Amino acid sequence: MARVSSALGIAGPTSIAANFCIFSIAISRLLNKLTVPLKNGILIVTYCILETGSKQYRVSAGDTLEIELLAVEAGQPVTFDRVLLVNNEGKLAVGSPTVAGATVVADVVKHTRGEKKIAFKMKRRKGYRKTIGHRQELTVVKIKEIKV
Repeated sequence: MARVSSALGIAGPTSIAANFCIFSIAISRLLNKLTVPLKNGILIVTYCILETGSKQYRVSAGDTLEIELLAVEAGQPVTFDRVLLVNNEGKLAVGSPTVAGATVVADVVKHTRGEKKIAFKMKRRKGYRKTIGHRQELTVVKIKEIKV
């Protein structure tokens, strides 16, 4: 038996069944909030791994990403063709190097700049100090759908 302490510092016994009941209620409430369908009690999430700007991102429909700058105006759709992996309802398709016919459609939300990175160089006892800053240009995209 587990012991639970109250606000007064008095410990009382609780059963494992009571703890399990509380845990199962919390899990059922969490699953009711999910909009992702369940299949045999397993969460089904369609996701893919795409490559853009020499970086790889794991995305699913509805995700928002900050990626390297794209030459597309805000509000316009963009299509990513370099899809490396697709998980469609548990069916995994791995490309070599890309999955044939798979694309990701996204909307460009806005163009922004990343946080400032500081590069500081110094040579001791020589009076040499050099500070260089850099801010990366980024594009914020919202994934609409994954086409297989």
